Amino acid sequence: MPAARLADAARRTDDTRTHDVDDVVDGIIAAAVTPAAAGRIFHLGGETPITTAEYFGHFYRMLGKPGPPKSYSTRTAVALAEVARLAFRVRGKHTELGKGVMEMLNKSRPVSNTAARELLGWWPQVDLAEGMRRTEQWLRDEGLLA
Repeated sequence: MPAARLADAARRTDDTRTHDVDDVVDGIIAAAVTPAAAGRIFHLGGETPITTAEYFGHFYRMLGKPGPPKSYSTRTAVALAEVARLAFRVRGKHTELGKGVMEMLNKSRPVSNTAARELLGWWPQVDLAEGMRRTEQWLRDEGLLA
């Protein structure tokens, strides 16, 4: 098995994804009204480490798929993403999918929300499970998920 795998359950990544739009809005408002926040970048996500497989597994289950999402080596994932990016480009459509996104998803360095916590008094109020539950409900309510 390759050492670097996307969605590999053994590889720990940081929970850098936002769990709920309300948390993001609260963080943005806090930054907007805090003069010391001007020009700063804040991580508005949780700090609990989760695997890429766990994160994307929530979406996989929303689609009614059993088991964990498929896993590919980083090299294969980058190649597939680049092919998809080129297909979008040929059709005149924009996508952020590509080598950079695949490499970012494969990183396992920690990201901290300490600056947001200390300077803005911000802390996420919604955990991953609840955020994904809300996301699934919204997708269903909007008719985007059967």
